[in-house]
Amino acid sequence: MKYLVVVATLFLVGCVEDGSDQTSDMITVCLDGVAYWVTSAGTNYQMMAPRIDPDTLSFVRCGGKL
Repeated sequence: MKYLVVVATLFLVGCVEDGSDQTSDMITVCLDGVAYWVTSAGTNYQMMAPRIDPDTLSFVRCGGKL
């Protein structure tokens, strides 16, 4: 039963609605020449991740186009 719950959770996490933009509420900041996505959930929690070009799998430079 435990494995069924884990598999179901992973399946539901991987489901994305067609046409949805998960980065629409994120802002982009520049640190050391690399662009980062930044978002916050509340006053004490923030998340930051580097932007990655899906074609080349390299970091997006500041001012670079995705």
